[in-house]
Amino acid sequence: MSMRGRLLKERRYAVILTKAAVVSSGRRMRSGKWYFFPEYGFQAGDNMYRVKSPGGYSVCYVGEGREVDLYYAPEDPKIFYVPAMQKHVKRWAALLCGVGILWPLPGLVAPQIRALFCFLEETG
Repeated sequence: MSMRGRLLKERRYAVILTKAAVVSSGRRMRSGKWYFFPEYGFQAGDNMYRVKSPGGYSVCYVGEGREVDLYYAPEDPKIFYVPAMQKHVKRWAALLCGVGILWPLPGLVAPQIRALFCFLEETG
């Protein structure tokens, strides 16, 4: 849910589209695995900004030197999102939220299912 919340916050405030260059893939080792924290450079008004992805990715879908679409918040350009990266995070968030919602359902309906089977045994 925190992933989903971050995505919604980014999309709510980051509304201005610009082109950004991928400055670095931000490859780092964490817990024995490689994660990518892409860094982007873009211009907003008269200022040049360099922002780093707040979340790490196990796969970097953007390569260094590539130009990507980037949405940023006009009040704070450090709030941003890159659709090329966000679509994968959105899929993961949907999957995890779905599992979180569906997993408890069998436990919640188990008494009704047990009662149904008891009723069927008595009539059969």
